[in-house]
Amino acid sequence: MTAVEFGLEWMDGSCAKSKGNVEHLKAMSLKAELAEKQTELAERERQLRRRETDLEARESRLEADRADLTALRVKTRQRAEEAAEALQRAEKQEKQNEERKQQLDERERILKRHEDLRKMDVPADRAKRLDMLKSLDF
Repeated sequence: MTAVEFGLEWMDGSCAKSKGNVEHLKAMSLKAELAEKQTELAERERQLRRRETDLEARESRLEADRADLTALRVKTRQRAEEAAEALQRAEKQEKQNEERKQQLDERERILKRHEDLRKMDVPADRAKRLDMLKSLDF
């Protein structure tokens, strides 16, 4: 450092009153530098701790989000399976209803034929009536 920086000389070249020797001024300057560096170091440490805290919070949020996504996937899969099962049950029920309808239609057709046969009282139609009765499966 120069004499101006230590306060021993003015910028115009004249000498200032000496308040101590050069070693004392150098020591004071070094102490000031040390204090400044310690302040910078403390600020960096605070920033580092804040970043670490932010990272930990972010990691915990990510972990919670992952857990939520996993739970959502499980629920979605369960709902899809339940919907597929419900669809299969509905299709099975629809098939059973269709079969019942066909059976009822067949019974109705048979009963109508039987009723038509009862209405035939004419002897000429008896042969026809017997043929119709034989064709029916009771």
